[in-house]
Amino acid sequence: MALLPCVLGAAEPGTMLWRYSAGEDISLRAPAVGVDGTLYLETSSGQIHVLLPNGERKFAKAASLSYWAPTIGVDGTLYLPGYPKERMNAYDASLKELWSFQTSGCSDCHVTGPALQADGRVVIGGGFTVFSIRPNTTVAWLVDLTSPDGPIVTFPPVIASNGTIYVATFRALHAISPAGSLRWARLDIGQPVTSLAIDLNQSVYFGAGGTEYSFFCIGSDGKNRWRTGFGGRTFTGSPVIGIDGTVYIPVTDSGMHAIDATGKVKWVYPLPSRATQFTSAVLGDDGLIYFGDSVRMLYGMKSDGTLAWSRRGSGGTGRPVLAPDGTLYSAAGGNLFAIATSSKGMAKSPWPSEDHDLRNSRSAELPIAQRAFGESKSEDGRVTAVTIYEPGNGYDPKFPPAVVFRGLGRGASAHAIVEGGQVVAIEIEDPGSGYTLPPLVTIGSPPFVPGLSIRTETVRVEMHLTLGEKYQLETSMDLVNWAPVGGPFAPEQETFVRIFNVREIGQYFRALQTASH
Repeated sequence: MALLPCVLGAAEPGTMLWRYSAGEDISLRAPAVGVDGTLYLETSSGQIHVLLPNGERKFAKAASLSYWAPTIGVDGTLYLPGYPKERMNAYDASLKELWSFQTSGCSDCHVTGPALQADGRVVIGGGFTVFSIRPNTTVAWLVDLTSPDGPIVTFPPVIASNGTIYVATFRALHAISPAGSLRWARLDIGQPVTSLAIDLNQSVYFGAGGTEYSFFCIGSDGKNRWRTGFGGRTFTGSPVIGIDGTVYIPVTDSGMHAIDATGKVKWVYPLPSRATQFTSAVLGDDGLIYFGDSVRMLYGMKSDGTLAWSRRGSGGTGRPVLAPDGTLYSAAGGNLFAIATSSKGMAKSPWPSEDHDLRNSRSAELPIAQRAFGESKSEDGRVTAVTIYEPGNGYDPKFPPAVVFRGLGRGASAHAIVEGGQVVAIEIEDPGSGYTLPPLVTIGSPPFVPGLSIRTETVRVEMHLTLGEKYQLETSMDLVNWAPVGGPFAPEQETFVRIFNVREIGQYFRALQTASH
């Protein structure tokens, strides 16, 4: 149930705006937020709850049970890795399945969350392999990372602004080109235990464990920039990077650490006495750092390590999410809380959140379409101006978004000016009358990028075989791992034709000659 107070003015930072009860635990996965502000929230049983920005539930539907937060593509496609079927699943806005990609080769290996390439391909880890998948589920490329150490992909890939893909495996870090060639591998860093973050210089940051736990900064050439230890302590969240290059990372039994660009600790905010961990942080555009703890406290912290505000009961073990209108979403137990902040969205930094952005794209390669936000000003009951504080991305100047005013007054109207894909100004057409307070202004969302999804249900396999020989038909999902289909057979005709459901077995086929018949 959503509880929404009527708030026409700005609420004090830390004020609860509404609470949504999901009926089961949601604290381990952060929600994804679409261009229009729609929230996609996964529960512990694999239900996806779809919420309006005011906390009202649109609908809930069973989907794939996943270890990772949902990801939203530029066309609105929702991506969820499946468990225990080791699949990457794609859904439309109504949660109708668009396609599913099956990995294979390791029964205990889970498909990672995806990273989104600029051309619409989806990069995932599955077992010992990294895949780049086209929207029609064909494989653009794959990289096999098998070695004697058994480097199972442990965290979702991340993509730098130059397209380089970084992948953490069980004992290594790998850099892969956008075309799928392995650039370098570091096999001496121990086991990565956090997700990865990337700065403007394409350097990658993460925590790893070996003989002792360390925090690494590794350059785009694969060489160490620096390494910092914390007395054998591990990490309770993943790194985020501020505008000035400061890295924020929570450390077990210690607190939130701020590390400068050379690897030196600037400050530590200690854990409260009853708490055992802090979550990953999200960075606001006003310089505040937001995170929660294990005793359900939620914090808004200044960049010097002093506390701006805290709120009891709204924090959790899952990281918070900060929307462009300044609403902070935090999951605790079975509840999602919407909390007011002084921020106007996330910081314009290289990596302000664990999965980079609101849609959890894990990619800095291209700006992702994002809705614009503004604030109105009024005088003598009339709307005099609208100030843009978030210009958004992905707008078409030929089709500018609608501008709507809501408040205690009437008649105000305006139109948006779009340049370079962003809303750069709002021009007042009619100032209206009777506005006792500046009205809320809503700027429409950018259009989704048109896309095409093709789903193949069946395939007709036609092969020309030799009479008198014996064959075994095999199928594969990835051209690497093959499994038999049926038993050995001897063809009765030179042209062998069968029809298969590729969603049940595979999309590639071959016939191997086994013995003379």
